[in-house]
Amino acid sequence: MTKRAHKRRRILIDRLQLRLLAITLLYFLVTAVILSLAMFGPLIWELNVAEPGIGQAVAAAEFLSLHTRFWPALLATFVTLSVHSIFTSHRIVGPLYRFRVVFEQVKQGNLVPFVRLRRRDFLLKEAAALDEMITSLRDRVHRLTTAHGEAVKESAGVKRALQDESIRAARVHLVELERALTHQQQQLDAFRIEPTKG
Repeated sequence: MTKRAHKRRRILIDRLQLRLLAITLLYFLVTAVILSLAMFGPLIWELNVAEPGIGQAVAAAEFLSLHTRFWPALLATFVTLSVHSIFTSHRIVGPLYRFRVVFEQVKQGNLVPFVRLRRRDFLLKEAAALDEMITSLRDRVHRLTTAHGEAVKESAGVKRALQDESIRAARVHLVELERALTHQQQQLDAFRIEPTKG
């Protein structure tokens, strides 16, 4: 993670963010319906069963008073929850979007990128683990490249020695070539490309 903050310009980054918002608002809707029934149900019942007169007037006044306070509070809660959900999901979906960008670059053979997240984003540990994985891959590829370079050099030495008809020099280069190829194979053996059985 760098000191430079990465300001995201889009509020909604991915469909996942819309799904998270929809789930949050569905929970809100269910909670609002249950709360409305709990608050208004008894008053509506009382209005229907109370005898006309003072009892009904009191229930009606309480119903109207509750009505004028409840719906604005519910609307404020809805707006607050929606905004909070968008910003919170942004801190999750933003890093996932960056991961996908880095995955695509690694798939194309680019082992240079690092995942750069904002300080307050979620998934910081996962980003660090991804960076460590890329660094490890880059180091292994570097070691393989070095071993390959040594093998190429020794192979050229063998060819030169054979052209000069120097068997002794060819043997020395063959020993070094074998060593370079063994080193290369050890680096390749560190990778598992088949699933383990069992």
